Amino acid sequence: MKKLVVSILCMMIFGAIFADDYKLEKLHEFENKKENGYLFIRSNDMLGAYEDVTGNSLKIDSDGKIYVYQEDTRVVYTLDTADYSLKNRKDFGLFPGTAFLSVDKGLLGFQVYENGVCIIDEQTGKKIVDIENLSTIIRASYYSKENNVFLYVDYNSAIHSIINPGVSIEENKKNYKTPDQTIRLFSKNSEYGKKGLLIEDDALYINGVVYYWYGIQVNGYMFYTSDAPNIYLFKNNELIKTMKVYSENEQLESVAVHPCGDIYILRMNWQTNKHCLYRIENTWDPEWRTQWYKEHSIK
Repeated sequence: MKKLVVSILCMMIFGAIFADDYKLEKLHEFENKKENGYLFIRSNDMLGAYEDVTGNSLKIDSDGKIYVYQEDTRVVYTLDTADYSLKNRKDFGLFPGTAFLSVDKGLLGFQVYENGVCIIDEQTGKKIVDIENLSTIIRASYYSKENNVFLYVDYNSAIHSIINPGVSIEENKKNYKTPDQTIRLFSKNSEYGKKGLLIEDDALYINGVVYYWYGIQVNGYMFYTSDAPNIYLFKNNELIKTMKVYSENEQLESVAVHPCGDIYILRMNWQTNKHCLYRIENTWDPEWRTQWYKEHSIK
């Protein structure tokens, strides 16, 4: 697995030189206002616009629902793709510095500072998992409500776990498992391994498919979106497309991949003082895109 990571990094460096052609479609512009229904990001004249840490995050769940987290005001919107308006404003009382980590089936995951995570039920607004002050920095995570387990990987690529995670700090500490304990718990013949959660060769597998902590998988394609200025698209561990998301005129805020394979990009244009939403349509797997929309009956 570690050799695979090294190979992928080498391909990413090579691919940055030979970027493929693609169409970047502008969908909408949001005004930069600190008001309900708008997006906001500060411009710090002392540091320069590109040094500011506040911005906005896009996340898309498996049903294609697009969420926008407004990091400066710490509220969550859903994006209406009919007119690209921001609706269903939710304020969960999050702390400053909280980042949007994940979303799936109405469960919103947030990283609190570097070593804490909370998972919130969007409908009720209540925390169902609240993890604080872990001994190591969380680089990426995976939560299974069905199996009642929280797994995360640190910067040394070691996998940790918390069994039966909840809102009790004491219980979470008691149920924490070290990387060695986690490997044993998620071995091939273990209870979790038989349920489809397996750790083998330093990698997490879910129902026989390797889980890429730092990428997104759609119908056999894997997207690396965290290494701006490019998005790297792989098929069978082979780099097939490189797409530039950085612009000299706009500050990159967020990138998210739709389950149909489309890529959504949010950037801030300081000349116009507007947030610009773009889309790269999935042209590398158009059959899957058509199938997904046919099955979900939405656009």
